[in-house]
Amino acid sequence: MRNTITRSFTTCLATCKVYENGNLLDAIVALPDSCSNTVAAEKYIRRNSSVISGKLVDVLSVDKETTLYGMDESDFLKYAKPYEQRGKETRNMITKTVKGYIGDYLYMSTDNHELCKRSVSVPVDMEKKLDKYAKSIELENEKAITIENLKSIESLYAMTESDFRKYGKKMVDHQHYAE
Repeated sequence: MRNTITRSFTTCLATCKVYENGNLLDAIVALPDSCSNTVAAEKYIRRNSSVISGKLVDVLSVDKETTLYGMDESDFLKYAKPYEQRGKETRNMITKTVKGYIGDYLYMSTDNHELCKRSVSVPVDMEKKLDKYAKSIELENEKAITIENLKSIESLYAMTESDFRKYGKKMVDHQHYAE
């Protein structure tokens, strides 16, 4: 089973009447989830006039829409930044503590038939399949032997909610992507 990180995002959609160019028009405005009723939505729109064009007349209704997004842990690590610890910097971000291993990858160089090694990171799910993982990371001019001297590591990664929505995919449920 793949390791998927999921988050639900709630968007409030306000249906409004707007006066623009001498006409009364209907408009739908996306608002932060703190605007859960018509009074809060109207107050927000009046303070942030740039969210609509024209002049707000009335907020007719507010509907909440919740969307589930997800991404594979490997994609999360690709786009997220590492942090030392949780704090003010990561307060409104999506965080994940990733566990893994660092070990010595042993291989034979096909150029000179010598034993060589280099440090590699090993995912947690490959801990029991080190020879198979060694084969999968084999580069040109290398013959994988094994990975040894594993050391457990933990790292904190964080990403903004907007980046999570940008790089993530919509999901049907916590196991299946919508596409």
